Amino acid sequence: MPLLREGGIYFFQLVDHYAVSNSIMYIAFFEVIAVAWFYGAGRLAKNIELMSGEKTYFYFKFCWVVAAPILIFCVWVFSIIDYEPPRYNNGLYNYPAWAEILGWSITAACLAGIPIIAVYAVASAEGKTFIKKLANCVKPSIEDIIPPANEEKSKEMNTLLVKPNDVRIVKSKSLDNVVK
Repeated sequence: MPLLREGGIYFFQLVDHYAVSNSIMYIAFFEVIAVAWFYGAGRLAKNIELMSGEKTYFYFKFCWVVAAPILIFCVWVFSIIDYEPPRYNNGLYNYPAWAEILGWSITAACLAGIPIIAVYAVASAEGKTFIKKLANCVKPSIEDIIPPANEEKSKEMNTLLVKPNDVRIVKSKSLDNVVK
């Protein structure tokens, strides 16, 4: 609703600057860490191989584990060094201090879930010491996917192509009363 009012474009710029630009790098960094380090680049590569039928190159594993976190962290550091408060209309309008506080509050609200969930996960994990709890909460709880033993099922799983004989047109009975 605030975007529809007279000052909507000012609020939009504020949300765009703080909620999107600032938050996305933190979220991407923690997402890469969670998937590549905690779930495991090897497990992710196995999942991709099962779905596509092709092995994942070492380059991708390197990017997931090393390159992406370092690059995202560097972009984050340089964005902090190069930080400028938001401006509108090519610098003709500078936001007041209360708007910057509101913007940083928006950023904090977007990012608050990461540490809150992390503290909750560690606190509710099994184990007597902090290290045991931390080790148990970052251990993936998803079972590895076991490839099918049947060769035909394996081929079927490894391809995304549909055989012409398998295509069937099914008429839904639930739409019979609506479309006449």
